[in-house]
Amino acid sequence: MMKMKYLPILFFVLATALVSCKKVQQAPLSGKWQQTKLVIHLNNANVVLWDTTYLTPFTSLDYMQFNGNGTCLTGSDFYLIDAPSGVGYSKTVQEITPTTDNFNYATDGAVYVLTPNPNPPNYAGITTADTISIHGNTLLLHSVGYGFDHTVHSVFDGYYTKQ
Repeated sequence: MMKMKYLPILFFVLATALVSCKKVQQAPLSGKWQQTKLVIHLNNANVVLWDTTYLTPFTSLDYMQFNGNGTCLTGSDFYLIDAPSGVGYSKTVQEITPTTDNFNYATDGAVYVLTPNPNPPNYAGITTADTISIHGNTLLLHSVGYGFDHTVHSVFDGYYTKQ
């Protein structure tokens, strides 16, 4: 009879453990995501210097691969040439040899935070904040880079679709 008394407690502990396991899963992020769009804003003391959207030239080499162990691999095969050209900035894109970069990611509330792996020295005093959020079947990489004086900063919003 005494054993039956502990049955509800055991059931509660097992149910809690099962629910907790589901919260830890990062399945929505895991896998390969293909880049489909890039929006860039360059600001100086809250004045927009450049604001543009790229819908091309994304290829299969423009991706983010999230692994279940907290690592991420990114690929790219183009470089944005943002030299001044008249009133605004050029939208010229230059093809480059495909490159990959390694990152670690971790959850921070409703978003994931990316950190370079390895984390290179920062001699120029530039700071960045890279966060990932998922909206339906779209992944948003929101990257903000600040100059050493924090008055000039760039915002890169990369949009990806899961493959």
